[in-house]
Amino acid sequence: DYDFGEKFYLHREHAKRGDEIWFWWRLTKGAPGQSGPNPFYEWHLDLDCHVVLLTEVEVVHEGEKFKANYGEPEIKVRAYILVDPKGTWQKKIILKDMYDVFTKRVWKAELQSQRIQLYREAYRLQEAIKTYMKLQLYLPEPEMAKWYPRKDFTDYDVKT
Repeated sequence: DYDFGEKFYLHREHAKRGDEIWFWWRLTKGAPGQSGPNPFYEWHLDLDCHVVLLTEVEVVHEGEKFKANYGEPEIKVRAYILVDPKGTWQKKIILKDMYDVFTKRVWKAELQSQRIQLYREAYRLQEAIKTYMKLQLYLPEPEMAKWYPRKDFTDYDVKT
């Protein structure tokens, strides 16, 4: 899918130590405004994932064998705001000189509010990923509720 923001994908296969996977996702979204998206700000969210030692394992549960994957993932979530993404202020002679004044003084509170909202969204995504992978959470309540029965085999015997 060309519309999806996957910029890089690499899959290396190793016979003895398992596979290695890299992928980078670059996601963008218009910043919310009072009456629709704000065209002056653009939210960017970068997800970088690196999985090492990925191997197929067999899990035995109640006498039945199931195939699963085992590996060590590392996921990085970065969020930032791009101010004036289309460059409309830089293209116009009058607005070019006023750009720094407006971003650093006039719209400073609005930019700070946008940053707080974006970081809040990034932390919610990070918490959803950690909840899915059953990692330690730093926020008081989990983001993803457990609406469905678990389909993993974390408390069963794993044979590699």
